[in-house]
Amino acid sequence: MLWKLLLRSQSCRLCSFKKMQSPPKYRPFLTCFTYITDRQSSKENTRTVEKLYKFSVDIRKIRRLKGWVLLEDKTYVEEIASILQELGADETAVASILERCPEAIVCSPTAVNTQRKLWQLVCKNEEELIKLIEQFPESFFTIKDQENQKLNVQFFQELELKNVVISRLLTTASNVFHNPVEKNKQMGTLFTTADPTAVTPPATADTPPFTSPIPTEGTVVTAVLVTSRLFPPIQATPPMVAPTAPFVTLKIPPVTRDNMPGCCCG
Repeated sequence: MLWKLLLRSQSCRLCSFKKMQSPPKYRPFLTCFTYITDRQSSKENTRTVEKLYKFSVDIRKIRRLKGWVLLEDKTYVEEIASILQELGADETAVASILERCPEAIVCSPTAVNTQRKLWQLVCKNEEELIKLIEQFPESFFTIKDQENQKLNVQFFQELELKNVVISRLLTTASNVFHNPVEKNKQMGTLFTTADPTAVTPPATADTPPFTSPIPTEGTVVTAVLVTSRLFPPIQATPPMVAPTAPFVTLKIPPVTRDNMPGCCCG
């Protein structure tokens, strides 16, 4: 009887040990996330990842923002980095540009060089160009409609727009350059070409702010017109002043020995 009790106790211990060693029914979230990340990284282009590591690029940031770039079969990491370095970008600047705009590595070097020549038409030198690229990498690496961009740059230069204004348009309103130049000219002919005060007259008691006279057809587009339409001036509003109470002067009688408080003399 004793040996049966011993065997029964051993079997109970084995059962309890197996229950303790059994895997959990649901895997923790971090384990699943690591599994998904590893599975995604296994499909990535290892050559692209290695080249990005070479330029000190944060791969985790690219995976989080635009991981599809790392899955592309054909990339141009070294070529794009070389173009940026030729313009004067150091290692930190190259890494920052590729981290914020990873789709740059899938752009053809030929198209990027064409874009470079296009932007140099409105930049004083390469130093100014690389500063614009560092500030607005997505605008620079939007490689499309390059012929339209070139024609629109020439169109705005014919209007005697300053290059600093055109470069501002390239970085903040690039969609204007993707339009056919005929469309921009057609839109411009619908506007009036009066002086700046007529394009956007100052607000008066009879005229509300941000109004303009009725446009006439067949007018000539001018630089003043384009800048006023693309960058309308902001009407300054008068500051709000809190109402104040009228100033009252209080007459205080002079302090003498007779009316001095706490005085018990005389």
